[in-house]
Amino acid sequence: MRPVFLSLIGAAVLGLGTKVTEFTILGWLPCRLALFYSMRSSAPYTVFLKRGHAKPLDYIIGLFDRYDVVVLCERPHPEASQWDFIYELLRDQRFIDRIGHVFTEYGQVGMQSYLDDFMATDGLSTDEIHERVVLIMRNWAVWPIWTNTNFYTYLTRLYQLNQSLPHAKSIHHHFTDVSVNWHDLSDEGYKAYRHSLINRDEQMARIVIEKMTRLAESSTSTPPKCLVVMNYRHAFDLTGGSSEAQRRNTYEFLKVAFEDRTANVLLNTNILLFVPIAGGVWDTAFKETGNRPAGFDFEDSPFGYDPFDMFPFFPGLKGRLKYREVFKGFVFTHPLDNQYLEHGIPGYYDGFEKEALRRAKFVSDDYYRGIETIITRKNKESIATKHELPNHLIQSLLELSMLTVTGMGMLVGLGVSALNWRSRDEQ
Repeated sequence: MRPVFLSLIGAAVLGLGTKVTEFTILGWLPCRLALFYSMRSSAPYTVFLKRGHAKPLDYIIGLFDRYDVVVLCERPHPEASQWDFIYELLRDQRFIDRIGHVFTEYGQVGMQSYLDDFMATDGLSTDEIHERVVLIMRNWAVWPIWTNTNFYTYLTRLYQLNQSLPHAKSIHHHFTDVSVNWHDLSDEGYKAYRHSLINRDEQMARIVIEKMTRLAESSTSTPPKCLVVMNYRHAFDLTGGSSEAQRRNTYEFLKVAFEDRTANVLLNTNILLFVPIAGGVWDTAFKETGNRPAGFDFEDSPFGYDPFDMFPFFPGLKGRLKYREVFKGFVFTHPLDNQYLEHGIPGYYDGFEKEALRRAKFVSDDYYRGIETIITRKNKESIATKHELPNHLIQSLLELSMLTVTGMGMLVGLGVSALNWRSRDEQ
């Protein structure tokens, strides 16, 4: 038993030593829960990527040669770098000349006329721009308080971009979310509003359909085109191509209206902030090929034939659909390590504290207390604060938990072996 005992100790020391070395070199403990590093090859993906593909902006712009409505699937709402990409797309001269319209889940339709007036007013000062954007952010849909930095920054940039363009070339931004007047809302009114959100996806799609129909009626040349930015499942097509399947997501309603004139594109991301798509093999393939930005159709790619795993809430979907059935295309802008969350809008709570708390009370006591806590330290919210994605931390905690359980089991096993060894020696 002595050799077995020593071997187990040696294995434990070697295993833990390897993890310590890995932590020292990488600065974190990568998740091995999917075990794809040893069980699944990234070779088919790297071979595909090495063929060379369009740059992300070129790919999205190129889709408008084939489609009139292109829906971009947003990453988690607070992720900021995606809106840098969206802004770069809008300021591309090809977008300005050929498309010019963008719809977003962000923004309630009740603020559309205010946004239009804001964008049409020339010569606003920096302070005036800030005041108008903050007012839009204070009148959000669904959630009474919204301080993610990315859309505040985007609207500020969009105004400045439009100021640099001839009026005929201005980018037209359209809100789609369900309208709500927070100032006149009561508890009962808020409950009625939440109930109205049952058909939220269909209502958001209707805004796009009605506006595009009006644009088409007034167009004397080519059909109008637009970019639509929707978050997560709102951009999914989970119908499997069936005309009989129930429509639940905004993109599915758009597809019924525009048929083969619409396409949806997935931005590279994580599942629910920290779980890697396809067990992480996609991220590995891009890393092995230099993390080069790229855009391509899912069809005829190894990525497109992977089971769709982004929506774990409905187990019935597991293995039923492939990525090529849910999305038309995929865009890799930059690796997860370069993505980040950003919170905080300068002056958002200034003079708004009482009203913010009144609205927060509609949601829940916990939500109210959370907003109250933020307001008490609001000087910390006076500037935007960047945070890295939590995937490394969460993955590290998961792996450490597994190591702890494994280590405890090993210690128990070693203890039992030692007692047996001692008992035999005494006999």
